Amino acid sequence: MTRYNFLLIFCFTVLLNSSLDAMGRFELTPKILFRCFSSRANLHFPYTNLSGEGVRQATFVYEKYYTVLSDDAKNISEKMAIVGPLNPCFFVGIRNEKNGRCAVFHKLSCNSINSLVEIAKHELQLQKADGHHLRGHIFSNCMTFHDSLLIDGKACYDSLLINGKTWRDCHDGKSHHEEMIFIKRSLLSGFCIDEHQIKSQIFESDSFSSAALSVLVDSKLQLHSVCIAKEKVFGGYFVPIEAFKEEDTLSVRATFLGALDSAYFRGHNFVYNSLPFVKLVGNIRKA
Repeated sequence: MTRYNFLLIFCFTVLLNSSLDAMGRFELTPKILFRCFSSRANLHFPYTNLSGEGVRQATFVYEKYYTVLSDDAKNISEKMAIVGPLNPCFFVGIRNEKNGRCAVFHKLSCNSINSLVEIAKHELQLQKADGHHLRGHIFSNCMTFHDSLLIDGKACYDSLLINGKTWRDCHDGKSHHEEMIFIKRSLLSGFCIDEHQIKSQIFESDSFSSAALSVLVDSKLQLHSVCIAKEKVFGGYFVPIEAFKEEDTLSVRATFLGALDSAYFRGHNFVYNSLPFVKLVGNIRKA
């Protein structure tokens, strides 16, 4: 492992945290720092019961991108998606119960909420009277540092600098919770629907697990927690799959995301609430 990869893994790992309801044990990302973290994970959603091979067939939705799932689809890649890591990005899923279509977004601070609403209207094939058929879910994880890393415990959302900006700066001065409210209100007004049709959550706990950071979602908008390292989500790009190690997860993910961004967003100014979403169908394959 190069020094760059180790630094990338460490910087990402300090953001890991977990959530509250269901309990399980999982491998953590990366193994090289496993002594810093508990392998006991509080998870808000049940852990996926799919096999690793089944999980690897789901479409992986990177930040700034979206996909569409359908009840009638034949391929797993069009029936299920993995969205993550969600810290402090937001999962946004909107389902049209009338036709069984579900639009799934991985919203970064720079993504335009208007783009999300217009794309969802188109992809869900909404008619004027279809509002009562809609159901939505917004989800993210809290970004809190913890004493186990010998850090003072102040929320990194307000203190961690990335390119000279905190995450609050990137969200136009909004707190994580305020950003979630902004997203929800935008969806309610954009689709002309009632508040009870959109569920919204930000999750916080006192232990770390990468299983809390990502979700597996199906076309019916049912969410499960999933650890992209444990399930070797990116292992499908290696032949044989045994050549892929769980600690390779972050560097491989960064490579694919970099290739996508280079193709679709080269030269774009990543300012708050401005970037249109790009659709992913299936998974990226190595050239």
